[in-house]
Amino acid sequence: MSLFTIDGVSYNVGETKLTRKSALNADKLTRGAMLDESERLDVMSTSYSYSVTVEPLQGFGADYDALYADITAPRAPRRVTLPYGQGVIEFDAFVAAASDELQRAHTTNRWRRLVITFTPVAPQRRA
Repeated sequence: MSLFTIDGVSYNVGETKLTRKSALNADKLTRGAMLDESERLDVMSTSYSYSVTVEPLQGFGADYDALYADITAPRAPRRVTLPYGQGVIEFDAFVAAASDELQRAHTTNRWRRLVITFTPVAPQRRA
């Protein structure tokens, strides 16, 4: 079973790494230094972005290629489901970046180490 889905589709690839980054979103109008030199930060929401590293599974190179074609297609946003705590989180996201590397074997192209970064369209948690 795949760790993630995109628009309800899971791909038969091997996930080797998944990282999650949180960002606190503050009110831009009230943020900044006060006269007493303290900082004011009115946190309004939290956004989570994810990066997933995948490898093609033996005999499933076509799934890897299909995943790459899907995430680089000119359409956005995408509905993604990813691990969160002991469950999952589902949200609309942009594919902010996708990169992989070529390992050439004789005359065969073997792409690997695909890193996909999902950035949320909107914060997932609000104050």
